[in-house]
Amino acid sequence: MNLTLIDLLVIAGEVILLAIAFSLLLWGMNLCFQRLKQIPRLQFQQQLLTTLQTINVKLFLSLWLVFSLGVMGMNVVLLWNGHSLLPTTLAVFNQLSPRFWLDFSISLLPSAIAIITVIVINKPLRKLLDRISRRLQDWDQFTDNDFSIDQFFQVLKLHLNNSLWLTAFLICTLAFDLQALGEILFTILKIYLIVALGLLILKIPPAIVDTLDAFSEAYFNRNAALRSYAQLRTLIPFLISCLEYTIIIGTTAFAIAQIEPLVGLSQIGVKGIRILGIILAGRILIEFSNLFVVQLFVGKKRLGEGERKRRLTFIPILQSFLKYGIYVWLGILALATIGIDPAPILAAAGLLGLAVGLGAQNLVNDTVSGFFILFENYYLVGDYIKLEKAEGLVEAIELRNTRIRHPNGQLQIIRNGDIKSISNYSREYIYAVIDVGVAYDSDLNVVYQVLEEVGEEIQQRFPNDVLEPTKVDGLEEFGTLQLMVRAVTKLKPNNSRRGVHDDIQGELRKMVKEAFDREGIVIPIPQNIGVIAENQNSDQ
Repeated sequence: MNLTLIDLLVIAGEVILLAIAFSLLLWGMNLCFQRLKQIPRLQFQQQLLTTLQTINVKLFLSLWLVFSLGVMGMNVVLLWNGHSLLPTTLAVFNQLSPRFWLDFSISLLPSAIAIITVIVINKPLRKLLDRISRRLQDWDQFTDNDFSIDQFFQVLKLHLNNSLWLTAFLICTLAFDLQALGEILFTILKIYLIVALGLLILKIPPAIVDTLDAFSEAYFNRNAALRSYAQLRTLIPFLISCLEYTIIIGTTAFAIAQIEPLVGLSQIGVKGIRILGIILAGRILIEFSNLFVVQLFVGKKRLGEGERKRRLTFIPILQSFLKYGIYVWLGILALATIGIDPAPILAAAGLLGLAVGLGAQNLVNDTVSGFFILFENYYLVGDYIKLEKAEGLVEAIELRNTRIRHPNGQLQIIRNGDIKSISNYSREYIYAVIDVGVAYDSDLNVVYQVLEEVGEEIQQRFPNDVLEPTKVDGLEEFGTLQLMVRAVTKLKPNNSRRGVHDDIQGELRKMVKEAFDREGIVIPIPQNIGVIAENQNSDQ
């Protein structure tokens, strides 16, 4: 195609001639409307006449645009076929017959009807969509999803308006028998409708999620399904992302399929959608398997404290096995989807895993130690334990590591292979031991009686934690300034962040101090006595 300056001037001249012709027609129509407005009998129809005049302006502008596009399209076809525009245009004008102008006038009728129809129905259609949007927003009595619903209908109105105008232009090209331009417009219309539908579908998940969020908050305690939704709520952002990518890839693939030379590329999009579906299905399976394991082991069953701890300990292990099993299954499906045989890859992965296992002795040691900790029942989730380098509540026992929460709040992660000795404060019972110092002139019988009374009082205050009243072990040692008396309280272990022995010990010391103050029993405290020597003159 050889485009010259003369060709450009011919195209510009044709478009300008069309503009002049339609401007003259529009000017004449506007004069008619002005005359109609001056008729006394039509004074009450001023608004209707103004509306019709506006429609007339839009109609002529649309027709001019359609004709201009048609003229430019025909000129491009002529240039593509090697014709010169100026001689061809002059020859066409010389060959125009009265029959042509008759056909031209007849072709104007369906074009005008199509454009007028779009202009007339556009406004009522937008009002109808606004009414439906308001009804949907008021229907569920929630306000959280109003913005999402409104956004959906705003996008719907925009794409519906554009689709109607594209359809009207297509009808115009068909009416004037512009087949080449009509095929192009038809392809553009199909692609636009596909893209618009994809963009509309992208607006649906946020509206659904906002509605489900509002329902779950309002009826959480009434419906088991909504409680399950609340547990799966963290999965929603990932689900929406997968849906968005699926819609984008699907829309792109379907749009590309409308262009015949690019049909083969659409298969890549289909494979991408399948892989996204596999990933989404795997993530959903993992979340549901986690919920299933929790319901299977604990659920609504009435369990003792020890049995519940044992079950809570095994839940993370089983969840990990299921999760990694699902990951392997997803990988196999993804490889099969893109046409790769997974068997050789699995064989190579097995050999690689064997080599890594032989080299990673620490990993094997940690894993084996984790199994022994679990099956020998050394400690469970919720136990308060003390190791060589850590102490606190056990939060999780994994195959490689144990997670311990220190009383000060730090999370300590200990390799199972590094755990040598364990002090478990949460098995059957534990003793809270306090040593109390009293003065040498104190009556020990009174001291023992006061301590026993305090022990009975603390058992009454904490009946679920104190198994037996405080017992006095007697005189523990003779100190420099005090006699050391030991008292022992048998306690039931629980999952206090400091260990129940520390909690009860602190309360017991407080009660002993208050009781000693009431009885006049003195707890000696060390006193520093300073001696100031006067410096004397060496001559004296």
